[in-house]
Amino acid sequence: MEKTIQFSANNKSLFGILHLPDSREIHRAVLMVIGGPQTRIASHRMYVQLARFLCDYGLAVFRFDYEGMGDSHGDFVGFEYAGESIRAAIDVLYREIPSLKDLILWSLCDGASASIFYAPADRERITAMILANPYVHTEEGEAQAILKHYYIRRLFEKSFWQKVFSLQFSVKEFISSFSGLISRTVRGKKERIAGQANQNESLPNRVLHSIFMVKKPIAFLISTNDLTGLEFRDLLQNRPESKKMLAGGQLCFRYIKDADHTFSSSRSKELAFKETLSAISQFGTKRPVYEPLTNATIAE
Repeated sequence: MEKTIQFSANNKSLFGILHLPDSREIHRAVLMVIGGPQTRIASHRMYVQLARFLCDYGLAVFRFDYEGMGDSHGDFVGFEYAGESIRAAIDVLYREIPSLKDLILWSLCDGASASIFYAPADRERITAMILANPYVHTEEGEAQAILKHYYIRRLFEKSFWQKVFSLQFSVKEFISSFSGLISRTVRGKKERIAGQANQNESLPNRVLHSIFMVKKPIAFLISTNDLTGLEFRDLLQNRPESKKMLAGGQLCFRYIKDADHTFSSSRSKELAFKETLSAISQFGTKRPVYEPLTNATIAE
């Protein structure tokens, strides 16, 4: 069953769709937080399809437009100020589903960052999070990600050397592009050092600080062809605190091979959905195995 819900945050009317499975008492629900500017449908209808997929496995799902997005009223506030909308959406789930025991946040890009910022303030009601390609963009981080994950990978690709030996490769353009990235990295590093006093206020550090504050299981879905996700992965795995959390299992990476940022292909979407269900089944101590209520598919 799909049910339209109207609720409010900051005295603004918000709208969402609640997906409820038919034949089970509901103990777990997934709240889908959009990345912006997006609506609760999301790119390629991914949020709709994922919600229906999870609902087929007995999970309730709520996808909504936060303040200023889609059908919801107000001015666009941006992901850093979406907290009140997220809180109101969580209120809806606990009101609509009295038997609810576990709540999992699922979000993509800066929606993932919005969830990270909000979660420390609501740890009692949030059980875990699944975050796809979180957004922590900086000029320095992007340049380093391109150098590490694009240029190095190209050296091992057959097509690259075919172009070189067939004289279809422009050394001048390669050197120009490569040196430009080096310059961006150096410039970004100088700016970061110059602003060291305010470094704790940078987006990457604020995201990391919130992750360390949440103290809940988090699974990160990382697309191997997405620089946003890879930039975040590189940031997280190089910090001592997060290394301990990764080793202890509180944080984990789940890779979606050959996927782009929004899982636009049918294959990458299918893999992302299956990894989502697998991650949900591993949250908590009982580790339930989800069986489909019907012939679950990734519906268009």
